Amino acid sequence: MVFKVLSNKLSIEEQFFKIPEYSLRHVGCWPEIVFNWKAVLWSLGHFLFLSFGAYGETVFGLVKIADLTLALETFCPAITKQVTVIKMLIFLFYRKDMKRLVLRLKELITAQKADEERLQIGQNLASTAGAYSMFLYYSAHSTMMFFFFKPIVINLYKMAVNEDTIRDLPFRMFLPKQFIESQYYYIVFCLVGYSGWSTVYTFVGVDSFFVTFCLYMSALFRFIQYDVEKALSDLPQNDFQVLNYRQRQHYKKKLAKIIENHNDVIHLSSDFSSLFAVIVLGHFLSAALILCVSIMVLLLSVESLGFGAVLYTSYCICTMFQLFVYCYGGTEITENSLEISKTVYQTDWYKCDVETQKMLLLIMLRSQRAVTVKAPFFSPSLPAFQTIMSSTGSYIALLKSFL
Repeated sequence: MVFKVLSNKLSIEEQFFKIPEYSLRHVGCWPEIVFNWKAVLWSLGHFLFLSFGAYGETVFGLVKIADLTLALETFCPAITKQVTVIKMLIFLFYRKDMKRLVLRLKELITAQKADEERLQIGQNLASTAGAYSMFLYYSAHSTMMFFFFKPIVINLYKMAVNEDTIRDLPFRMFLPKQFIESQYYYIVFCLVGYSGWSTVYTFVGVDSFFVTFCLYMSALFRFIQYDVEKALSDLPQNDFQVLNYRQRQHYKKKLAKIIENHNDVIHLSSDFSSLFAVIVLGHFLSAALILCVSIMVLLLSVESLGFGAVLYTSYCICTMFQLFVYCYGGTEITENSLEISKTVYQTDWYKCDVETQKMLLLIMLRSQRAVTVKAPFFSPSLPAFQTIMSSTGSYIALLKSFL
């Protein structure tokens, strides 16, 4: 299922939000799920697993704060789980609004199917969205596999060299010793591990939903560029030929439809930005901290050349890519919305009558105000990604002074 989304030969309907839907259905958060009592219990169970993991790991990290290395190892997944709890709550609370966004986007993206060139634009961007989502999916799942199997691999090694095994968990949590030392250890191990899988499916679903929606929005802005070019492509070749009344009405009708579509896309972008504002803010506020802590733990793990070096290499890659998809998605929307004004200017607009020129001018003026995914204090963009990466380096230098 997952690899199919990479093919640009698939129709948009076949690629439409496949990985976000697949991931979010696992935790009961996909907006189009019928919310009966079974769905409520399913999503509530995953929320409790996720909250239990976030709370247990945070408390353990605070209790062990004297051992900074151990605390840092604990806070890495703990912070990720805390942010993921917020993402899950927002998707559950605003599921009707999310569903409306998805349905409206699908309606706009699949319009005018007869136009092959337009369809190709959408399919190419849908494949790009699938590729980013797939990389996020596999990087997150591989990291979770490392966390889950780390205690098992360590104990297998200890058995091979005739050392005593230890009862460790996939994630360090503050739990009563009786749970770990009793015969219920294996059940506790699986439950703690499942809290990690709930985290992975939730943040992969939400983050891939974000980048997929952004790229589909970019496709809609490219559709408008294409429609403008096509609408004015049959203007007379003679620069001095005056358009008759019938021709003027013909171009006005086309441009009126383009303006209507442009307004629809802008309104959809605004609604999307409002729903994701808290998610983007929470992700970015925690991003530098998570990156700093994970890279710091990676540096400490590399020194010991242990299993942790592999684990935290995967963790750092996944965390950086998580942040990158937010910044890339925001940049794509902004740049493609601004590109419309350039497209209009490059047409033979001067051959049109004054009223038609005014309509084109209005499209240009509106598209010169960039459409962005707004969050309090900033917008996700590639320059913001660069700033966060630079800040991470400063935080690492500060942390190393305490170790």
